[in-house]
Amino acid sequence: MRKAIAVVFSLLCAGLFAAASVTAEEAAGDEKPAISAQKGKMTSIKGEITEIDPKGSHVKVKEKNQEITISVTDNTIITAGKIKRTLADLKAGDQVVARFTDEDGRKIARSIRVATVGKGSGKKPPAPEAPKEEAPATEAPPVEPPAAASLEEAAQE
Repeated sequence: MRKAIAVVFSLLCAGLFAAASVTAEEAAGDEKPAISAQKGKMTSIKGEITEIDPKGSHVKVKEKNQEITISVTDNTIITAGKIKRTLADLKAGDQVVARFTDEDGRKIARSIRVATVGKGSGKKPPAPEAPKEEAPATEAPPVEPPAAASLEEAAQE
């Protein structure tokens, strides 16, 4: 019986030691490594566009504390909802999901999907601005003082 207890206790201690080691490694490596795409493998990033260079055909996308530059080609599919867009339609501040591959050290965008406000996004669309209408300038008709006779009649009543 003592041998069985000793074996169980040994296994329990070994398990606790292994769990503590894994936890320490996770705590030490808590920072997320920079997004790296393996050659030919599709990778995605979800974040905010911080910069667009239409002449250089690339966008910078920031996800939390990382920012990467993605090249946009003629084959890149850009959409907002079901509507096709172009690089010129993108703007800094847009929330996007970009899918890309690594080719010769460059991240080549395969698709960029712009988050749309509305159904399913959890955000309400901004309220449309009501057109500002100025009230027409109207002059009130001049008020004439009551006749003296009517004042006397009112006082008598």
